[in-house]
Parts: sequence; structure tokens; C-alpha cells
Amino acid sequence: MKSAKTFACFATLLCLVAFASASFAATKPLSLPKGLAVDSKGNLYVANSGGNDILVYSTAYTQVAAKTITQNVSNPSGVAFDAAGNLWVSNTGTSNGGANGSIAEYTNGKQNTAASITNGVLGPNAIAVDGLGNIWVENDYVNITVYGPGSLYAPATTPLRTFSPSFPIYGLTVGDGTVSWGGNTAVLFAPATLSLITGGMNAGGYGNDTGFALATDAAGQVYMANLDGSVNIASPLGYEYGPFAQLSFAPAGIAIDSVHGRVFFSNNGGNQIAVYSTAGALLHVIQ
Repeated sequence: MKSAKTFACFATLLCLVAFASASFAATKPLSLPKGLAVDSKGNLYVANSGGNDILVYSTAYTQVAAKTITQNVSNPSGVAFDAAGNLWVSNTGTSNGGANGSIAEYTNGKQNTAASITNGVLGPNAIAVDGLGNIWVENDYVNITVYGPGSLYAPATTPLRTFSPSFPIYGLTVGDGTVSWGGNTAVLFAPATLSLITGGMNAGGYGNDTGFALATDAAGQVYMANLDGSVNIASPLGYEYGPFAQLSFAPAGIAIDSVHGRVFFSNNGGNQIAVYSTAGALLHVIQ
């Protein structure tokens, strides 16, 4: 009987050690975080480019290891949710059969491989999805390519339009019928109408902002995070411009949690996520 008890205690100890090891192994560190996105519940999704995965953090800032996405993730740079709650990821590394990167879609953490996009993809960085399901992708700071949600006449894997300005493109955001993108000296705003892209977008800009990372809140305001660490806010068409915060780093990504009143910024070099209130006060640092 004593031997049986000893064996039972030993077995229990092994189980505890195994559980602790599994828990430790499941949690992954932030490694060169870039694009950010927030789901409808306020959970934060991070394009963890150095770890080749998508990390998920709860509203309490703790990593939800069970939701980590690794399937066909290679040097991810951008993440965005569509209206149905599907997650879209832009991979700058070789993945999903794309030699120059790919766009992948995940539903409840599982990849829909049939929705993978490689046609026209060239080192995709920022990504956004509009209310119609069109997928906007910034490719290697050179152009913006738009893919449709898919139909009999225009499959989602076929680009609908491509716009190539004469200057580098940085951040990208789509919201409230407006597309905005950052450049060397200005953030440009234009109606998110595909027909305008063919002729050059007819964009109006606001100077002195690079818009390296951009996001749109529920009210349609555009948050412009710049290379000098400054963050400014503009209305949907670039008016009523004002300051938000001054960061100590150049943010590689930005996401807005309108439900809980938070704004997230990824510190790529510091392997951290800075969390601010919508009033511009620092709330927390995820590291």
C-alpha cells in the first residue's frame, strides 16, 4: 500500500511538472512586434514578426497562449479584422506558396487556406479591410493593392486595383468610407472608392506627418503615429487636426479598442506594446 501511495505521489508530481512545463512553453515572448489589431471583445492581436506567429493578449494584458497562431505565419507585418470577425495577416516572409509573401485569413484561429492571396503580393506590410470586405494591402512601401471579397467575376486572389504614388507608402487604414496612407511628408486622405485608384486617388493630404502606422477609430478619426514618435489625430478627411501623445519610440503598429477606450502602439525595437487611454495617458506596457 505504501508503494502504491508513493507511486501515486510521484505520478502526481510528474503531472504537475509536465503541466508547468507545457504552460511555460506555450507562452511566447514579444519579438519585433509590428502590426496590431483588436477584436470585438477587446483582445489584442500582435504580428510578432521575430517569432513568426500572431500573439493574442486579453483585456487584462495577459497572453492567451491557446490562441497563438502559427500556421503558415512567416515574418508577419500586418493584421486586420473584417466585419465578420475573420483575421487577415500579411506575411512578408515566404509562406502559403508565395515567394514574396502572402495574405492569409483565419477564422477562430484556424486558417482558411482557400483564401490565401499571393498574386500581386510583394513584401506586404500594412493591411486593412473595408466595410465591403475589400482587402487593402501596402506592398513593400511601393504601392497599395486592393483585393475584393471574391465573386464569380473577380476572385479574391485577383487584384482589383493597384495604386503606385511617386513616394514611399508607410501606414494604411480604411474606415468610414475613407482610405488613408502615410508618406514621407504627409498623410493622405481619399474616399475609399476603387474607381478613383485608377486615376490616382484624388487625395488630399495633411503635411508634417509621416503616418508610419495608422488606425481609424469608431468615430472615423484617424490616428497618425509618426516616425518621430508623435501621434496626431485627424477627422476622416484630414481636418480638425490635433495632437494625441508623444512616444519615446517610433511605433511600428497601432490599434484602437473603442469599447474599452484604449490605444495600443507596438515598440518594435523594444519588444513592447504601449497602452494608452483615448485621452492620451499611458496605462500599461506589455512586455
